[in-house]
Amino acid sequence: MTTFETKGLTLSFFGSIKKLFSKPKKSDPHTLAAFYYADRDLTRLADELASLRRKRGDPKAVRDLQRRLRAAQQALMDLVTQCVREAVPESDRAPRAFRVKYPDEINLETLNGGLWHSAEILASGQIIVNREVESVSLRSLAKHTVSAIGVVRQALRQQSVMNVRGYSKDTVDILCWFDHNWAEYELQYIDSMCANLSSEQYEKLQECVVLFSEATQRAIKLGYLTQDMIDYYDPILMFSIPRLAVVCGLAIFPDGPLNLDRKLCEIPSCFQFQFAFLKRIRELLRCLTSEELCELERALCSAEGLGTLERDETGKPTKVKQREDGTENNVNCCENPRDAFHDSRDLLHRLFVAVSGVADQLQTNSAREMRLILKDVFTVCNDPVPASFGERGGGVSMSGTSSTSSSSTV
Repeated sequence: MTTFETKGLTLSFFGSIKKLFSKPKKSDPHTLAAFYYADRDLTRLADELASLRRKRGDPKAVRDLQRRLRAAQQALMDLVTQCVREAVPESDRAPRAFRVKYPDEINLETLNGGLWHSAEILASGQIIVNREVESVSLRSLAKHTVSAIGVVRQALRQQSVMNVRGYSKDTVDILCWFDHNWAEYELQYIDSMCANLSSEQYEKLQECVVLFSEATQRAIKLGYLTQDMIDYYDPILMFSIPRLAVVCGLAIFPDGPLNLDRKLCEIPSCFQFQFAFLKRIRELLRCLTSEELCELERALCSAEGLGTLERDETGKPTKVKQREDGTENNVNCCENPRDAFHDSRDLLHRLFVAVSGVADQLQTNSAREMRLILKDVFTVCNDPVPASFGERGGGVSMSGTSSTSSSSTV
């Protein structure tokens, strides 16, 4: 038995005597008063469910009680969390920075109730469906967590009877101990049961956030986008920002996350499936003049796109030049990639389609990563735009490595 479990039993002894004479009123606004009645309701529901199961009652009634019990657990754990915030200084609480890696489907508002339920399942010897190995590895921690929940409930129950306006030192110590235990179980459970980002994946994701942010802020400076579009979340940004990021990553910030001279495994996972295609796009982008690059970027930001750029001055569709042997030219068979195209407009059209294809597929193939990136981009770009950003030929790029830029920009 741990020191904190012993403290819980001591509080229980003195609290039992105090309880005979005092209990908080339902109208009391203090968190401990709300906890007292929430804990009592949960205990009553648990007893009713246990009794109904022993009697093998109506399955529908059992399911209804289970649903009410889960809701009561969530409500009680929210109150415990509130007590921790009130009693334990921020510096002594368990850090929860790991939550930034959680997938979108995890709802933090209902997470505590689900964790409590999972701990009870694992502690009782059951397993999570299709997670046999993970269930076995978490069972010991789950048992400890269930025991910790019992200790903190007992401590808060007695504290609510003795004094709802403050917390004794023993109660604060128990709350601090429970907070660290609960955070550890949360981290281990989510890591084991959910598709979570590794540290390396998260770092690469932050590099992409930097790239997308700098591409957006550069577009605002050059007049491709407006600050109002960012502030009011213009729908066209869902497409234009990834497209601009591809161009900037290949031509403007070549030392960033889209540095294709690195190994494939060092490229962010959302771009790996287009690695070879991105190299061809990079070669074409290097052939553009400043005016052509500007025209391409403006088209990538526009709802109309390139419009009729794919047609020549006569209005007829442009054709790809043929070699003397009659075969069609392509980028790979020409010393100068521009020679593979009919004219400048044909080259721009090809680049527009290629860049748009890569960027638009990100919305399908890497939807989760794109949501996280764009969310951070809007947060960053709502702040004042820095004084200078890298421009083509200007010698300014993302600061050395993407990791350095991430710490300075995001």
